[in-house]
Amino acid sequence: MGAIKRQGLFLLGLYALLAFSGCVTLDVAREVQAGRSALRVGNPQAAIPHFEAAARQRPEYVTDFTMAHIGVWTYVGRAYYEAGDTANAEASLKRAVVQNARDFFAKSYLGLVRVDGGGREEGRRELEAGLKGLRSWLDQVPGRSREGKYWGSGAPYVQQGGRNPFRAPSGSRRLAKSS
Repeated sequence: MGAIKRQGLFLLGLYALLAFSGCVTLDVAREVQAGRSALRVGNPQAAIPHFEAAARQRPEYVTDFTMAHIGVWTYVGRAYYEAGDTANAEASLKRAVVQNARDFFAKSYLGLVRVDGGGREEGRRELEAGLKGLRSWLDQVPGRSREGKYWGSGAPYVQQGGRNPFRAPSGSRRLAKSS
């Protein structure tokens, strides 16, 4: 076989591989979005097959369509947790944490699962670690976005001469705490 023919076959194979991997990624993203939609409407039982299909295809998949890069195993665990299946939730969330120690959503849900399962102290520690990580992540979000702060004091609006949408109009009173 000639060198040109081998090179052509190699390039064709490389193209096919890239096309296939792109299709798999798109398929996984579609499954994750379908699962997220099911969770949003309160149907974790419908979400589980979507998340599991995505995890089977690409177990290392991490979302890239939100600023919170959440692993597919976190979604699997969350769906099981919301469906009341704490054993499968814990197994999935453990896998998520092992895969990505900075998946603070996974740590938070794992803490909830463990508290619900009777491991109050272990669950409290896991939940606290997850929430601290989320707080740290939230503090970094404004520096990463194109638009600036998503929440906060409203200072960017005030500095630009606009009304602060986060502050009550002047002259209004706060509601008193009821005892």
